[in-house]
Amino acid sequence: MTQGLKIGTRCKYVRIVYGDRVSVSEDIGRSLMTITVPEGFSGRHIVNSRVELVEDCVLAPSKGYLAVPTATIDLNGLVLRKISDLAINYNQFIVKDIKDYTVWYDNYRVVILIPESRLSDVKTYVKAVGAVPMFEVEGYAELQSPTNIYGLNIGDGSIRHDSNNGFSFGTKAFYERYSLRMIDVLHSFITKLGKRLEDFGVQLVGFQQDEHTLSPDSVKYRITELGRQVSIPSFSVTERYAVKHRTLIDFELSASSFILCNDFKTRYQNYDLISNFTEFYTTDSHGKPWISNVSWGEISTTYTQDFETDQTGAVASTAQFSCELNYYVVFDDTYPRIKKIITDIVAGDSVIGRTVTM
Repeated sequence: MTQGLKIGTRCKYVRIVYGDRVSVSEDIGRSLMTITVPEGFSGRHIVNSRVELVEDCVLAPSKGYLAVPTATIDLNGLVLRKISDLAINYNQFIVKDIKDYTVWYDNYRVVILIPESRLSDVKTYVKAVGAVPMFEVEGYAELQSPTNIYGLNIGDGSIRHDSNNGFSFGTKAFYERYSLRMIDVLHSFITKLGKRLEDFGVQLVGFQQDEHTLSPDSVKYRITELGRQVSIPSFSVTERYAVKHRTLIDFELSASSFILCNDFKTRYQNYDLISNFTEFYTTDSHGKPWISNVSWGEISTTYTQDFETDQTGAVASTAQFSCELNYYVVFDDTYPRIKKIITDIVAGDSVIGRTVTM
């Protein structure tokens, strides 16, 4: 597509030139299509099956030969051919609170809103993408269901974009408007810590989960301070949406063997066990990794020759330690952007670009 004209040709090159009359010709030997128009004419003056008017504007002579785009874009099995000579920023979002597929585009951007309730309606999704004049659908035999795609820049080269991001945006529930939640970070931390303890031969459980303890050797955890904000409000774009929090967690080791308990303490103090687990990453709803830090406290070394018992009354060797977890909670600025599309574009307000619903 060039100068508002969607061109269908097998030729490799296209040029627009001034002449006495309107004509469209193809030179197969040179693989060149030539569009001739008088000076001052616009796209609406061209009547030809190989040229479709998308946006009416006064045509200007092309600077040299324009290569007909041949790049293909594979979006999770939906294969498109880009027929525009301009770079395009492509986005699609799964949204809970809409009923129709909504397509908005201008010459440089494409936004597709996918109703969560119609994810299985693959044919309408393909039809919606096909409504964008900068693309032609070439096939979708391997397409399963649409996913979220954020800010995919489509230039001259071919692209294969595989995504399994099925997160659903809700424009009504304000408490869901996070791309990274506190519970996501805590779940990531507990999972990674549990794997390290399991490799050592100890099970990680919550303080109220005695009935789920499969091993006589366990580490119980209790969250003692949750979500204390340690950063101040900021007008910076990054710091405004990413807020730093702190959580304190207490742990208690319960070991059936004195030797195992002593080995745990030695490795912990020597930074050979979990005390060397000082950072980890959690992926937000957009697929972006965020780093979190862990600061470990001292482990108890007091000892008595009297028999000790754990919370279940079993004889055990015990030790206590704690950690401080520092992480980000991230507000999702995609929500207001989607809501603006719904309210401004779908509602029919005057916005540059075109909107299609189906």
